[in-house]
Amino acid sequence: MESKMIEIRDRGTFVPALAVKLSSDNQQEQWLLRRAGWSDEAANGFAGSSIMLYPLTGHTAYTDVYDWSGRTFQVVHNFLEENWLLVTPGMVVDVEYILGETAAPKQSERVPHG
Repeated sequence: MESKMIEIRDRGTFVPALAVKLSSDNQQEQWLLRRAGWSDEAANGFAGSSIMLYPLTGHTAYTDVYDWSGRTFQVVHNFLEENWLLVTPGMVVDVEYILGETAAPKQSERVPHG
């Protein structure tokens, strides 16, 4: 399993989140994933939704992009699924930028402005 903390941004939105790729090279962990309903391919990291997204400000985590209500988490979750290898720990995942609504991604709130 691999985890990355990210900064989710959208219009007026800042959410720190944890993303976890649910796959393993360990046979016992693969078995546990399959026992939980994951396919062999997903347990090995090859197919299907394998990202669990957990906003650190809430109490809900989902592995299915379409379980989220509203665009912010659906867009972010889909982005993570399609770009996991490009996502770096602490990365700003900007929904407006992903959707082409802005020309540049937002800066982290951690970076002082001005």
